[in-house]
Amino acid sequence: MSAVVGIVLGVVTGVAASVIFWYLQFRVFRTKLQISPTIARYTHAQGGIRNQVKIRNSSRRDIVELSVTMRATLPGLVRPHSAAVITLGEWRRPILKRRGEVQYGVRPELMAEAEQARFARYLPLDMATAIAAAEAVDLIEFLGLSEGSLIEVYVFGTDALSGARGFATQMFSAREVCPGEFLPDSFSQTGQFDASAISSS
Repeated sequence: MSAVVGIVLGVVTGVAASVIFWYLQFRVFRTKLQISPTIARYTHAQGGIRNQVKIRNSSRRDIVELSVTMRATLPGLVRPHSAAVITLGEWRRPILKRRGEVQYGVRPELMAEAEQARFARYLPLDMATAIAAAEAVDLIEFLGLSEGSLIEVYVFGTDALSGARGFATQMFSAREVCPGEFLPDSFSQTGQFDASAISSS
């Protein structure tokens, strides 16, 4: 009888330990990455138009090995009934502090040369020329190349304490490109397209 009790207790203890481990991994130690629901569009005090997304670490701990991938999906650009997927940028960041935030520009003109080589012939000549010269391309015009175009952002990071991986993703159509810079510590925007004191500081 004592042997059976010992086996039962061992099984129960093992199950309880497993439940606690997974609870800690997915509820306590998991990363909490957030991406802004909009793209901030505004003129900068130094000139030009900026389009930016904001990423925030809402975890209680630092996030390490942060990686960000930004893509554009343009249905029908190359052929009907399929979507061209163009990588606009990939970034790596060693650490994003607890409650920290960072912004990345949405800039089609900075797509890699390999992407330019694949898709340039399908773009309007003036846009392809601007991209080849790394000159500014209007994001609204770029998204207007095909119906249903999207900017997709994928973010991955690792909890600095537990090693648990987490991710976040967000998709933006032209409707989610909104005027005004992001306010500090917030996804809210100023609502002012023209340069403000925030961008000049």
